[in-house]
Order: sequence, then structure tokens, then C-alpha cells
Amino acid sequence: MQLAMQRYGFFQGLLMGFDRLIRENDEEWVYRTVEIEGKTYKFDPAWSDKYHSAR
Repeated sequence: MQLAMQRYGFFQGLLMGFDRLIRENDEEWVYRTVEIEGKTYKFDPAWSDKYHSAR
């Protein structure tokens, strides 16, 4: 969320962070995952064109 706020400003970054937190659950992740030391993490970085259609 901090990276999104730095890139997109406070309000849009906050909304992007909330969107990410809402999707943090035990359901199947449809996006890329990363395995670190045997544990799988959901990968959802703050890309510059991630929400380009929403702008």
C-alpha cells in the first residue's frame, strides 16, 4: 500500500491498498504467486499500468 501511495497519491493508493486487502483470503488466487522458502505468497505489486483502464 505504501508503494501505491507513493506512486499514485494518497487517495488512489489507499483505494488500491484496500482493494488488495479485500482480496486477501484463503480463496484460490488467480494471479501470479511467488514461493519463498517453501511458503507460497500472493504476488500483487503496484504496477504503473495496473489500473490503466480505471484512470
